[in-house]
This record gives sequence, C-alpha cells and structure tokens, in this order.
Amino acid sequence: PAIEGLLAVDASAVDLLDRFQPPSWQHPLGTDELGRDELVRLLYGGRVSLLVGALAALVAAGIGTTIGLIAGFFGGRIDALLMRLTDGVIALPLLPLLIVLAALDPAKLGLPVGGSGSDLAGLTRIIAIVALAGFFPVLVNTLQGLRSADEVQLDRMRILNASWWQTFSQVRLPYALPSIVAAQEITGSGSIIVAVAAEWMISSTGLGYVINNAMQNYRGDKVYAVALLATALSFLIYSFV
Repeated sequence: PAIEGLLAVDASAVDLLDRFQPPSWQHPLGTDELGRDELVRLLYGGRVSLLVGALAALVAAGIGTTIGLIAGFFGGRIDALLMRLTDGVIALPLLPLLIVLAALDPAKLGLPVGGSGSDLAGLTRIIAIVALAGFFPVLVNTLQGLRSADEVQLDRMRILNASWWQTFSQVRLPYALPSIVAAQEITGSGSIIVAVAAEWMISSTGLGYVINNAMQNYRGDKVYAVALLATALSFLIYSFV
C-alpha cells in the first residue's frame, strides 16, 4: 500500500487505454494487459507468497522438530521407522510430488470449493503442501543431530548412571542444536520457492499466479522479475532465522 500511495496508482484499477505500457516514472515496471501497474501487482503477489512461505516454514519447523525430538528421546524402532520413511519421501523429486498433491480434489476431501471460503481453502491447501515439503528435511536434520552426540560423553553419562532425560537434555540436545538451526534456515528460505511453485499450479493469487499470467501474455521480463523477488524474499527469511 505504501508503494501504491507513493506512485498514486490503484493496483486493481483497470484502464484498457493504458495496456502494456513501457516502464515510466509512474509505472516503473510498466502496465499489464488490463492497464494495471506491474510493480504494485508484483508486490501484492509477493506479500501473499511471503505469508504462505513463512507460515508453512513455521508449521514444518514446529512439527518436524517436535516429532524428531520425541523420536530421538525414545529412540529404538520409532527412530528407525521415521528415518526410513523420511529417506523414502526425500528420494522423491519435489516437483512431481507437488503436482500429485495439487491434483487432489478439495471437494472429495470435504474442503470448500466455492463461495467466500474458497480463497482461504486455497491458501490453506498451499500452506499444507509447502509445510509437507519442509517437514521431512527438518525431521531428518533433527534425528541426525541427536545421533551425532559424542560417544565419550554418552559413556560418561552411563557411568554416572544418568537418567534418559539427563542424557538427552545435557548431551544429545546440545549436539543436535546446530543441525536443528540449519534445518530451519533451509526450510525457511526454500519455502518461498515451493510456495511459488504451488501457487503456479493451483492458486489464483501470489507470485505463482503472476508467473502464469506473464506466460500467457509472453512476458518473459515479468517472469524474471518474479524470480528476482522470490530470491529476495528467500534471502529475507534466511536472514531472520
């Protein structure tokens, strides 16, 4: 809204006499097929993608870290089962997995497909897809971090007859913290890219939708602008983690 006010333009105002205008002082990136300012539309799309990516990263980080810590605390078959499951999912290419998830019919899952709740359902669906993509890397890093504890330190805790909780909180968890933090950074920065890909397939908002619109109008420059903005947003999230 601040940029919109500074340029004195309305992001939703249609002006068919001002279509496909080249960059100017009033329209730094030109106008689209409906005469709307490209820069403001791009920033609005980036705001949606940033919200989706940030929420999905928080969900993936919270759930993945919690399950990983619980599995690492109890160990045994739960730990081994989660590692095998995670290895299998990570081995799958991300884009085909996103396509399969995007092809699911919301109506058959009991989700609203029309009316006022359709936009919220669509955003929730995208957040769930992005969170799922980030969940498994967080889980793997957490489990591997817990396994990286120094065996000498673990032997000392056994000699001292320390409890499972003491060993976990004083040895395993401190060794796992660097891996857990690294997982949050990877998931946070990558969530924007995955969010844009998901929006590109199933959404009518966000940077992914901007890419769809640009491709339909043969606007390669607009696609590059989206890629640049998505990279900047990814770096922004990475810097805050």
